[in-house]
Amino acid sequence: MQNRWSSNGVLKSVYQHTFSAERKLVDERIDGFFNDLLRV
Repeated sequence: MQNRWSSNGVLKSVYQHTFSAERKLVDERIDGFFNDLLRV
């Protein structure tokens, strides 16, 4: 019997939305870090 989560596409389609808010925060922190470096 095959595991229904064996497909990477299924995993991404089911869980992708759960990471979007946290990913946005991390992206903003990274952008802020490099923007601060460039202002030196």
